[in-house]
Amino acid sequence: MKTFTKLLALLLALFMLGTCLIACADDTEDDGKQDDPTTPGTENEEGDGTEQEERITPDIPETYDFGDEDVSFVYWYVDSWTNTVRYCRDIYSESVTGEPIPDKVYYRNADIEEAYNVNITLEMQQYSAIGTTITNQNASGDSTYLVAVPRLAEAGGLVVNGAFHNLYEVNHIDLTKPWWDQNSVNQLSSNDTLYLVSTSLMVNDKDATAAIAFNKQAVLDNSLDDPYQYVRDGEWTYDIVAEMAEAATKELDGDDVMDKNDFWGFLGKNDVFTSFFHGSGGLFVVKDEDGLFTFNFGSEEDHILATEDLLDYIMTADFFFNHHTAGIDDDEYTELFTSGGGLFFWMRLDEVTNMRGSETNFGILPIPKYLEIQDNYHSTVSQHTTGLLSVPLSTAGTDLEMVGMVLEAMSAHSHYDLQNEYIEISLKGRYARDNESEEMLDIILGNRVFDPALVFGFGDFANGYQNLASGTGNITSFLAGNEELTIKAIEEFNEKIAEY
Repeated sequence: MKTFTKLLALLLALFMLGTCLIACADDTEDDGKQDDPTTPGTENEEGDGTEQEERITPDIPETYDFGDEDVSFVYWYVDSWTNTVRYCRDIYSESVTGEPIPDKVYYRNADIEEAYNVNITLEMQQYSAIGTTITNQNASGDSTYLVAVPRLAEAGGLVVNGAFHNLYEVNHIDLTKPWWDQNSVNQLSSNDTLYLVSTSLMVNDKDATAAIAFNKQAVLDNSLDDPYQYVRDGEWTYDIVAEMAEAATKELDGDDVMDKNDFWGFLGKNDVFTSFFHGSGGLFVVKDEDGLFTFNFGSEEDHILATEDLLDYIMTADFFFNHHTAGIDDDEYTELFTSGGGLFFWMRLDEVTNMRGSETNFGILPIPKYLEIQDNYHSTVSQHTTGLLSVPLSTAGTDLEMVGMVLEAMSAHSHYDLQNEYIEISLKGRYARDNESEEMLDIILGNRVFDPALVFGFGDFANGYQNLASGTGNITSFLAGNEELTIKAIEEFNEKIAEY
């Protein structure tokens, strides 16, 4: 039956491809991107001008018979995001639709199902309910869901309560392979344990990565320097952002009050505070020489200095529009930028897809550094808009063996096909509006931050820190009141992980 279904899907895809070729044969329009015709591309075998990573195969059997068993996923969702790109689109697709990402998912799953004689299934559950589902399943020994993707904001509590397998100990999963995001492996592992991981079989966590969009016309209108060149030269810093934003800010309607009817240098929200701190190269929590989590904020003077500068920008600078404190919802906030209301726009990468019809010609930039001497740019992965992959403790025996093999196969397959579609073809090719943005996306996605404090809570330090952007206090008093509590929470976490 799987072979017949796959054959039908293949025939449909060939029909759609033929139709596209006929329709596009006489289409000589370009993609609208500004390109330098004197700069040659690095052609790959498919001739699309991108440089392809050498494909490697996972160290697992190419085929195996698991007896038509279900590999069942349970995945978080938020009601109001059901019809948006934040709703799961990377685990399961029922059929071929002509939409690129769902079709890549469909064909990937069909290949894996055929190779291992399994059925990949998916159930969506409210983000607030999935934790109870996993906890009850573990307590009863039930195996309804073999793989879980809880939202990160709720996942940390499940880890603390021993809800998941240590992924280092799941047979067939090789966390050294490139389809397991090494930033997530390195930052979220502790004492040779890892319970949550970013994988190439998902796109939702890439969509949740922080970045900045900028209005290209506003750069020209204000005779500002090229922000792309600042990034390339390693000079894209807080100060440069502030200088450009201040130069572009204009009161337009003559009422001497800056509001949503005026032109802002920077359109932001409270999340800017945390992501800019990470942009400075800082982490709230790191690992010590023994591989255990330890409190890190304040260990370097730059942490405090960067925080004070950020509070200055967000709370007092006349160029910063904070949509949270202004009482404007997310949709209206995005509309301010797409309709031409600001120079810079803090976003997560899902907005690149959302803004494909934008009136504003925009480019994409990484989160700035605090100081030029930093080695890299760094981009936060949101705990609010993504989840990471985990395996519930109730998955055992042959089910666990099957899950390890199938997850490794799905992730390896996705690394070259689904991720190429999402990053190279959709994000860069369809939605980014210039070739420089493609270069910036490589920087952004190559240096992602999974701060353990955002994932595991640790005295709620990260949320408390972010709330400072709403005017709830200063960093000195906040640190004095929260450092001891956070250190104690980390120590308790380390002790529990050692027990597991």
